[in-house]
Amino acid sequence: MEYHPAANVFPLMQGAEYRALCDDITEHGLHEDILVYEGSILDGRNRHRACIDAGIEPRFREWDGNGSALDMVVSMNLHRRHLNPGQLGMCAAEGEWMLAGEAKERQRGGQGGALLGANLPQAKGRALEHAAAIFGVSRRTAQEAKKLKAEAPDLAEKVRAGEVTISEAKKENRSRKTNIERAALAATVEVLPKNERFALVHDDIRHANLKGTFDTIITDPPYPREYVPLYEILAERATEWLRPDGLLVVMCGQLYADEIMARMSKHLNYYWTGCYLTPGPAPAIRTRQVNTNWKPLFIFSRNEYKGKLFGDVFRSERRDKDHHAWGQSVSGFSAIIGGICVPGQHILDPFCGAGTTGIAAVQNGCRFTGIDIDNEALKVAAARLKSL
Repeated sequence: MEYHPAANVFPLMQGAEYRALCDDITEHGLHEDILVYEGSILDGRNRHRACIDAGIEPRFREWDGNGSALDMVVSMNLHRRHLNPGQLGMCAAEGEWMLAGEAKERQRGGQGGALLGANLPQAKGRALEHAAAIFGVSRRTAQEAKKLKAEAPDLAEKVRAGEVTISEAKKENRSRKTNIERAALAATVEVLPKNERFALVHDDIRHANLKGTFDTIITDPPYPREYVPLYEILAERATEWLRPDGLLVVMCGQLYADEIMARMSKHLNYYWTGCYLTPGPAPAIRTRQVNTNWKPLFIFSRNEYKGKLFGDVFRSERRDKDHHAWGQSVSGFSAIIGGICVPGQHILDPFCGAGTTGIAAVQNGCRFTGIDIDNEALKVAAARLKSL
């Protein structure tokens, strides 16, 4: 038997919840009749499925068509179903088109039947707001659900089934779109460029063979525990790459900062610690129960630093993960480079990723060399640098 459109606004029961219903009907029988309207199940889809699975004859009762089918279905299901806000948002998104259709029917002078919504909005564009109110969610949640349904139906179904939250699905959807944009950008580059302003090298810092030395090394290696040994390798290579009077500026996470400091200090002289302020909500370091709005900038020297006087607090205007999952903002790295370096200097980033350091360097009148083990990220960096 088919399901009425109003019934389909709610997700079907799944997993343990559905198995519990089947067990109850098997043991005690069907307590409540299955409600039908014009040959379709209006309320009781899960009971009907459970009866079939349990081998029990279902009982049906015809709905009298009095009032709004949606109002009736919502009143029967909203409080007995334990749905999270994302699922309710998806319910609102499912119901919007029916509410809008009913409103149009009434505007044409038709009766519209007993399909949905006793108190339908007459103004164009109000159907979603009305649906959100019916299901007890904000208009924003309903809009997010509607957008997700249009852009990523598979993720919308996972939200509807309660497998992921709407926030998790939104994050995954953004990640998918970002990956597509990155791939398209990388596809515009066939050969990594090298010119008087910048050069990009596809290599591992363990083996990279660079000619000459650099005025400053500014970099942001990955933070997870397994990458901590790379900081010591960076310090070792910096003894080859850094001018005697130059500085190495390395960003790191706080969690392993003590070990990073100890490893790097074996090869270079500790000079100072800068503060890189990050915007937006403070990410939580759950293992330490700390919210943090800044990152350390460990600054090391080979010999005696002879550069300009600089401040030790640098601010990023916004988060930027558009080009790399671990990326920083151009505004933040421009603050570092503009504060420490002078135009004409040559900057190296041995973990250059998608090229944020390079863009900030070129914009501040410096030359740039970037190394990375990820060739696709380097192609994204090349496309961004070539556009300057």
